[in-house]
Amino acid sequence: MRNGYKGLLISLLPAALLGCASTTELTTRYLIDTPVEPAKRVLLVARTPETEVRERWEQTCSPIIDSSKLELIPSHTALPLWYEAGNEHILAWAKAHDVDAILIAELTGLLLAPPQIPPQNFMQSERGMGEDTIGDATWSFFIGRKEKDAAIPSEIHEVEFQLITSEEVTLWNGVASTHEANELEAITTSQCKALKRNLDGLRLLP
Repeated sequence: MRNGYKGLLISLLPAALLGCASTTELTTRYLIDTPVEPAKRVLLVARTPETEVRERWEQTCSPIIDSSKLELIPSHTALPLWYEAGNEHILAWAKAHDVDAILIAELTGLLLAPPQIPPQNFMQSERGMGEDTIGDATWSFFIGRKEKDAAIPSEIHEVEFQLITSEEVTLWNGVASTHEANELEAITTSQCKALKRNLDGLRLLP
């Protein structure tokens, strides 16, 4: 029995290691100072020109964020070509379909080779995250702008998240840093679990 028990532990070890493959730190950079009702109808948006990456990310994140009290709509099912149509298209869709909030993940950093990833997402750098301007429309993505070359350890992956209304009011903004994960689903799972805990704790989601 002892040998059998030892064998069972050995067989379970790879699964345990896989379960611990990703570690995410989520930092809140901005939170609206006016109390708001939890968003019950949310559009989940992966910001990336890569359709396959967008769908994989949203398909992996959706069941983690979703709950019985929340209606979560992955953008690739509702707006397959929204990236090409531009930001105004997704805002208009959200208004027309009574969406309470849009949860955006900026995935640009995940598509860059590790030596090219900026130490901070270029969205953050351009905005400056100043207290005087953070409450304004903050989800400008500066398409086509050249990022600065800067080295960052390859095992760290950063994704910036924003929760905004269809009127472009920023409710929450944060940055997730994931260590050790080496593939999209693992990174997504780790970051969306941290995101869910954070938004639930702030009562921005039901």
